[in-house]
Amino acid sequence: MSRNEAPAQDLLIALTEAWRRRDIEALTALFEDSPETTYLDAGEVDPWIGPPAIRRGLEARGTALDFRIDAPRPRSLAPDVASVFAVVEKRTGTPPMTERMRVTLVARRAAQGWKIVHYAEAPRAPLLELESYYEAIAADGLEAIPPRPWAPS
Repeated sequence: MSRNEAPAQDLLIALTEAWRRRDIEALTALFEDSPETTYLDAGEVDPWIGPPAIRRGLEARGTALDFRIDAPRPRSLAPDVASVFAVVEKRTGTPPMTERMRVTLVARRAAQGWKIVHYAEAPRAPLLELESYYEAIAADGLEAIPPRPWAPS
């Protein structure tokens, strides 16, 4: 990994660690203070654009999240621009649910250091998620499939 690729991956790691702590100040500090900075949450239709919208969106996420980053692929785009693509496993809710999604983060080097200028989450296709879910529980046998209250017994 080149010196120019590492900052984007480091920012992704810092983002996931700040989410685990639910540290809104640390989260917002990772983003560039620009009206053009964007954050597209997997659970939202519209992106959060600009620092005030990003802060509101982050604050509205009430559940502490746990992330696992799988196979990050950092890339230098220019001397002061880098990106990272990764598959991220996000665990949230009660009872806990795990969602695998694709994440792209773009960072730019500014006077105050490297900052996120664009972050986007894209959930895997629902049918792929369903297939993964049933493959995981099928390994434990059909009796491991949770009961469905709406299904006749």
